[in-house]
Amino acid sequence: MVRKFLMFFGLLLVLVGCQSTDDSNHDEHDSLSMVEVDLMLKPENPAANEEVTFTAHVTQDGENVEDANEVMFEIYMDGQEEDHDMIEVEHSGDGEYTFTKSFEMEGKYFVISHVTARDMHNMPRKEFHVGEMSENSSTGTEANTEKESSHH
Repeated sequence: MVRKFLMFFGLLLVLVGCQSTDDSNHDEHDSLSMVEVDLMLKPENPAANEEVTFTAHVTQDGENVEDANEVMFEIYMDGQEEDHDMIEVEHSGDGEYTFTKSFEMEGKYFVISHVTARDMHNMPRKEFHVGEMSENSSTGTEANTEKESSHH
């Protein structure tokens, strides 16, 4: 009986001794800051049929994120949220994910970038206008020019 106890105790010591005391990988992953997305478009207020370049610059801790799992842009005209384009874009370098599009109709539009990277999701939204902006076009179903990012 004593012999079995000593064998069990020895085995327990071996198992405890083999357990890693370095949890740096786990702590490093838990302490990572949010993935940040700077959503840009050029020109900011394009004319009808003018090409617009949409860019999501993705960073984490000030470093470019070159390995995002998915970057998609959702674009819709104010009041037509159901009729939207969802465009998946590829990495274009230096943490930037870019695509180009033109708009035939003048009006107020919204773009939301859906960025999934490093087990995080960020969805910044930006309002922009195509063509001349009338006084009535500044009031619509969405009031803020740019909303805070939605982090998941």
